[in-house]
Amino acid sequence: MDENPDLVKVRLLVNAIAKYTSEIRMNQIAHRLAIERVLSSEQKKRGKEKEIVTLPEEHREAPGFPLNLFVPERIILPVPGILR
Repeated sequence: MDENPDLVKVRLLVNAIAKYTSEIRMNQIAHRLAIERVLSSEQKKRGKEKEIVTLPEEHREAPGFPLNLFVPERIILPVPGILR
């Protein structure tokens, strides 16, 4: 938010955030796969029926960042000051 931000520092912070974001997503995927391994075929079938998620109207075409990365309610933002 500075008037003259140091783009090198900004790039480093954006890359650090991207690293954490991708690690969080990989953990979510691994967790989901671990759960699916222990479910019966009937449980998997019921889960797929419930998978269809409709976003509220205000989130469907919402501009800005983050741009609907998966489900906006699940986005975990870094704790302020953690990357300093």
